[in-house]
Amino acid sequence: MSLGFLMFVCAVLGLFYTYVLYPALLLFMHDRRERDRLLTALPTVSVIIPFYNEERWAVRKLENTLSWSYPEDRLQIIAVSDGSTDRTPILLRQYDDRVTVVAYPVRRGKPTALNLGAAQATGDILIFTDANVFPQPDAVQALVQRYADASVGGVCGNVALQGEGSLEPLGEGLYMQYERWLFAHESRALTMVGADGALFSIRRTLFVPLPIDTITDDFAMALGVVAQGRRVVYEPRAQSVEIVVPDVQAEFRRKIRMIAGGYQTLWRYRRLFNPLAWPSVAWQLVSHKLLRWLVPVFLMSALAAAFVGREHPVLALALGIQIVFYCVAVCGWLSQRLRRWMPVYVPYYFCAVNAAAAIGLWRYLIGGQSVIWQKVKR
Repeated sequence: MSLGFLMFVCAVLGLFYTYVLYPALLLFMHDRRERDRLLTALPTVSVIIPFYNEERWAVRKLENTLSWSYPEDRLQIIAVSDGSTDRTPILLRQYDDRVTVVAYPVRRGKPTALNLGAAQATGDILIFTDANVFPQPDAVQALVQRYADASVGGVCGNVALQGEGSLEPLGEGLYMQYERWLFAHESRALTMVGADGALFSIRRTLFVPLPIDTITDDFAMALGVVAQGRRVVYEPRAQSVEIVVPDVQAEFRRKIRMIAGGYQTLWRYRRLFNPLAWPSVAWQLVSHKLLRWLVPVFLMSALAAAFVGREHPVLALALGIQIVFYCVAVCGWLSQRLRRWMPVYVPYYFCAVNAAAAIGLWRYLIGGQSVIWQKVKR
């Protein structure tokens, strides 16, 4: 077996393990059977909502939160305006009889906003949610019921993306469907090693103030819970809708930020990679996070190996398939009309997110990723 062929096989095996074998292994792991436990009394809850120039969503978000079917005397709402320069602080102040409003003039970033919100919190459970996310009225009950299990330290909700204002297909929606599937099966087997910050809750006693340069706050909070020996689980009944503008360029920038921040968080919680102290967590972090983010390396290795060994009939075929795949992706990049067709959009989106993963690694290595997040504009 030639070196090129061996390199190609290793790259394909890496892809196969990441996307097929790891999810398949989760299907057979049910050491922690899910049980229907009920709390004897509903805990107090503090909802923390960061805002930055969200005048479009501010009123709708607070009205949605105030309409939740959760006892009013057990629900605290904290709205944090992170240096907003539009009418957001004024709109939030209209609710200061029912909402704790924290506003400051200079933008400091989301980690600071979340820390200040948590400092104001009095509830047993902290719920973090974004301005453009609208949970169902009964979502909170579904989240908090999972805390009847003492091993649970964090609960992630079920966030469905709803696109508006664009002709782009919602590629991130396909990705999130896959992620939710992994969330559900990791929860049943062991623990989640990530979270969706659009609707995420933790026990207040487990909240660790975020360093102000934290890029991916939800991932950092999830690993913070796991590092304290508790589980993070997924609750599909806690349903909500996140309204987004379908825009692959925006998703591309978001993915770069997520990967750069992911590497930052993995380094800060590198002790969780110790297989002697954290065997299952270390395996999950490598399988779900690290190998997924290294997929660009597998892809480039497979292409290079197939090109070098193209005289071999198997590698020649593999090279042809890869060339066609990448040519279709380029067609999607060049034509918005073509990428509305799913056979073109899938290669296009797959290549886009993996290119973002490569750039995200580079941004992390050079320290070039800002903590400040720029939102998508309509």
